[in-house]
Amino acid sequence: MKNVTSDEEFRQLRRLAEKTPQEWIAQERFETAPVRTEDGNVYPCVGVFTVNGKFAGIYGRASRTPLVNQDAQDVAVLLRNVGNRGDQ
Repeated sequence: MKNVTSDEEFRQLRRLAEKTPQEWIAQERFETAPVRTEDGNVYPCVGVFTVNGKFAGIYGRASRTPLVNQDAQDVAVLLRNVGNRGDQ
């Protein structure tokens, strides 16, 4: 991610992607608004697990930078089903 990784790291990652393109996917860049916490700002990420192309669950991660990578922290994702409880 240009302007988030160092120039050298960006070049290394680009070379890896060119060498093994089958291991990479392209994603359009988007901006994520940081969430303020007691420990400073974090950038949230919510993703979906699939098994054989079918929904299997969700996950959450939080990172100190807009690039959510192996250094990000796992976070709980809580959902409330308001349809069965009658509250809004």
